[in-house]
Amino acid sequence: MYKSVNGGTSWTSVTVASSTANTIIIHPTDTTKLFLASANGLFTSADEGSTWSLIAGMNQNINDVAFNTANTMIMYALKRTS
Repeated sequence: MYKSVNGGTSWTSVTVASSTANTIIIHPTDTTKLFLASANGLFTSADEGSTWSLIAGMNQNINDVAFNTANTMIMYALKRTS
């Protein structure tokens, strides 16, 4: 994963929790929180991606993750089956 802090002019590499990342999203109201859907599970970061933790019970092949825009306490994760 790469991160830009200047609108995309330059990029730096950021270590992620899984080498098989599918999707990354930013919390809609707290931009320091990230969520990473991967083949190894659903991970979260509370420090803009500096460190990652596997969300308990979510160590499955997660294909995608999304927030309910009306209530950001509600999230959805899609598990890949096949």
